[in-house]
Amino acid sequence: MLTHVIKKVKNFAHFTMIWLKRLVVFAVLFGLVIYASYYTPIFSSVGLMVLNHLPVPHVNSDVEVTNIEPTAYIVLGGGLTEATDSTSRISDSNLVNDNALNNNANQSGIVLNTFSLERVQTAKIAYTTNPMPIVLTGVESPWMRDWLQANGVANLVLETASMNT
Repeated sequence: MLTHVIKKVKNFAHFTMIWLKRLVVFAVLFGLVIYASYYTPIFSSVGLMVLNHLPVPHVNSDVEVTNIEPTAYIVLGGGLTEATDSTSRISDSNLVNDNALNNNANQSGIVLNTFSLERVQTAKIAYTTNPMPIVLTGVESPWMRDWLQANGVANLVLETASMNT
């Protein structure tokens, strides 16, 4: 009787080890697939495939769609950078890139990076064409405000709390 019990325990242990090995192999392979998917286009392809199979909600056709004129420009901050001697200069006389002007709020040697600078330059062009309030968002807002004010734009609203879109 004791040998019979020992034999059953050994069979159970053997069976358990086989399934445990299979589980570990599956977990490792699954983990590798997940890890690789974040660094390859597989993740986006699979994600798009899943999204394409989801049902698309239908818009109520009774709702009247009207064209509403914009009431303000919104400029998202694109980042800041440390001021250097090689800070870019724009030769266009309408777009003065004086990064010292961007440094008024915080005398720390930090200026708008290329992305933020291009955004405020575009906002200035749009503002001169069609004057509307400009909402500046992000931690870059004080620097963007300084640049715009130095370039003749006065109607500005700052939102400095956002850290990303």
